Amino acid sequence: MCGINGLMSPKEKRETINVLTDNLYHRGPDYGNSIICDSNMALGHRRLAIIDTTSKGNQPMTYQNKTIIYNGEIYNFKEIRRDLESKGYKFNSNTDTEVILKGYNEYGKDITKKLNGMFAFGIYDSNKKELFLARDRFGIKPLYFAYNKYSEFVFSSEVESIIKANIIPKTINWEKVYNEFFCGSQFQIRGDTLIDGVKELTPGYHMTIDLKNNIKKEKYWDYPDEEDVLERKITNQIKELIEDSIKLRLMSDVQIGAFLSGGLDSSYINAIAKKHSDIHSLTIDYKSGIDPNTGKPSLDLYYSKLLARKLKLKHHIIPGDKSKSTIKDIDSIIDMATFSDDPRYISIYNNYRYAKELGLKVILNGQGADELMGGYNNFKGITNIFDIQHTIKTFPIFTEIYNYHDNILNQEIIKYREQSLKKLIDFSRTNGVKQNRISLLKTFLGRILQMEDNLSMSLGIETRVPFLDHRLVELALKIPYKMHIMNNGEGKKIIRQAAKGVLPSKIVNRPKQAFPGKGNKLRNELYIFFNDNYDEMIKSDLLNHLFNKKAFKKEHLKKLTDFALFKILSMWRWEYKLKC
Repeated sequence: MCGINGLMSPKEKRETINVLTDNLYHRGPDYGNSIICDSNMALGHRRLAIIDTTSKGNQPMTYQNKTIIYNGEIYNFKEIRRDLESKGYKFNSNTDTEVILKGYNEYGKDITKKLNGMFAFGIYDSNKKELFLARDRFGIKPLYFAYNKYSEFVFSSEVESIIKANIIPKTINWEKVYNEFFCGSQFQIRGDTLIDGVKELTPGYHMTIDLKNNIKKEKYWDYPDEEDVLERKITNQIKELIEDSIKLRLMSDVQIGAFLSGGLDSSYINAIAKKHSDIHSLTIDYKSGIDPNTGKPSLDLYYSKLLARKLKLKHHIIPGDKSKSTIKDIDSIIDMATFSDDPRYISIYNNYRYAKELGLKVILNGQGADELMGGYNNFKGITNIFDIQHTIKTFPIFTEIYNYHDNILNQEIIKYREQSLKKLIDFSRTNGVKQNRISLLKTFLGRILQMEDNLSMSLGIETRVPFLDHRLVELALKIPYKMHIMNNGEGKKIIRQAAKGVLPSKIVNRPKQAFPGKGNKLRNELYIFFNDNYDEMIKSDLLNHLFNKKAFKKEHLKKLTDFALFKILSMWRWEYKLKC
């Protein structure tokens, strides 16, 4: 798990690649190096050593005329290695990096189809003067790129790193800004970023680039169609795949932890992981924690303690109510690709910070299960899985600024509100359940994965997501959606059946609750930030472009919820980082 970047240019730019590599230090504090492949290509890498922690695993890594920089984990790399060894390949390390490099030498671009894991990598062929970039099927690992009219091409794990390369100007993509401002970052089609000219490589794609910036982009994986299946047979298959996926993701030469909310997904992961490894489990404790969607008290601590006692886990309680957020915390969670507009990101960041204090470098979490297996079906009355119009009315936590009164918005941007919403509605209005499910994966889950990577890697921690093993995803999507829904309208029928005998019945049948936040405590902290930084904030070009002066009257700010306050505050800090 690492940070990668590269620069293809008609002129050698050693100093620039060194700056890029240094800027990704937090992603890989164990080792860093930049090399000049030839007069046209420079590659940089920061390493977080998880597999084969010796110097043999350091990057960039070269084989014959090909050099790789890679971020991720390949869980079936030993299987691929055995196949390559049967073809005569020799290996100098025990890393998956070397397997990808020599696999590309043998199979070319088709190596991506063989990989089970999360990945973003670049391989430069100095003979062909060609760069190959690839990203995993779901975008668990980030990969951004940009190029200019001078045939300079830059790519990186982070948008901030690209900005500092000075390949392109720091120009705001206003269309993207309007879309996220009015409708939230959670419901955005991926591809563009908030910086004009900086794009992300689409999940499930790879691309080649030559010295003239000729780009050839190709999809290597797609979502499957639904099929007729037998419920009992499919439940057994799901159960087997979940266990195998979790077992594979315990592959590590360092200590592993797992988040435990006491919900179905995280409990399932902890239970299976405990069978194969002596993991640490982590639960955040909000004594007054409230589910932000239902308004009901969170029961996470109760259920997580129940499971921890049953499994005899090394259980750690994160004192959520005692942590005090700072402006520095907010700056740490800002992602330059998109607005970090959910205040619960602060709590998630604190979870990773606590894991780092425990010395953990790898964390398992349950992302993906809800989106795949009907976890949101009965959530606040959504009946069409991804009904954005309904969401606008019932999920103000995601879209609160959309509902701001016109008299606090600048009149010239109000016209973009309906345009932004229309784009999202058009995207979600499809002819079948399958496309609605896939829309949810591409947008909502995509943003969650983006957020988890940004927060965890800012602290040098690798996050693994067992429910996004591509074999499990393909099987879950083949199951007709109605089979995931129980008679009472609750989702996750298949995974609940698979968990019987593995988890206590109280957890198997537990209704879904959202991740809790600090509630009024966080709101008070945010309001203090506004008071302390008010004079600087009201000078923000970005905020003044969106709001008129009425919006920043303190009596109005006092009326805003924590979600609205945080959205404004995070946009201000995003602009601050852009200008640094």
